[in-house]
Amino acid sequence: MDDDLLEAFEAERQHLVAVAYRMLGSIAEAEDVVQSAWVKLRTQEAREVVREPRAYLTTVVVRLALDSLRSARVRREKYVGPWLPEPVLTETGAAFGSQGPRDLSSLSFAFLILLEALSPLERAAFLLHEVFDWTAPEIGRVLERDDAAIRQLVSRARAHVSDGAPRFPPSKEAHQNLLNGFLTTMASGDVNALAAMLAADAVVRSDGGGVVKAARKVVRGAEHCAKLLVGIMRHMDFVPELTVRELNGVPCLVWRQAGQTAGVLTLTIEDARVTAVDLVLSPEKIRHLDPA
Repeated sequence: MDDDLLEAFEAERQHLVAVAYRMLGSIAEAEDVVQSAWVKLRTQEAREVVREPRAYLTTVVVRLALDSLRSARVRREKYVGPWLPEPVLTETGAAFGSQGPRDLSSLSFAFLILLEALSPLERAAFLLHEVFDWTAPEIGRVLERDDAAIRQLVSRARAHVSDGAPRFPPSKEAHQNLLNGFLTTMASGDVNALAAMLAADAVVRSDGGGVVKAARKVVRGAEHCAKLLVGIMRHMDFVPELTVRELNGVPCLVWRQAGQTAGVLTLTIEDARVTAVDLVLSPEKIRHLDPA
């Protein structure tokens, strides 16, 4: 019996991690939630009710993720500086979905940061409906709400996400080209040229987790952002090993120091202008990018 359960669970593991990561913005927490779902699956009660493993396991994962998200929201209120999601590799296949355009857009930093403003129930309902194609009655059984309540949750979440999401994101090739130009300009130290690549209302968010040096507030405005980024390059006290990798569906800059990942830079782009620069510097959020 355990072998059958394990086979069913492993067949759904990638899907479950995909759901949990979008709920939590943390690959470590997502994997913990999925492992907890396996523990529940092995109970006698679960053995008796499992008829559709994906539906059952997704329900368990979403409910566990809701509990974790509620705790996380309390922790993030005390977080030092801006909180950013953990970047995840998407260059190696279908680890976070079928890797279609919608799957990748729902992994973007812009999308995940917008989700942070939703209530836990709004986030769950929206993700299940808009990303994973669940119906209102199916979501209602997971969240223990009626159809009308689910539609209202999805509608509120959709309105918020639609208002903030980039309307015309570039192709992956165009993103790569702009990233290359952005890095070259940043390294040149030309503040004016860098500011010209940024939208007027651009932001820079830096997440050091209170462990490494990072801006404690969101920096806003093209000129302020350009000055900050050029200053970071000028004051970097080591020569980093730079690589471009696909994280969260787009090319990103990864730099390493002394054999360890030291930071990730990702851009949000709309209409050929950079609207957001996100710097993930917290060691806990990037150590999983180190080679095994």
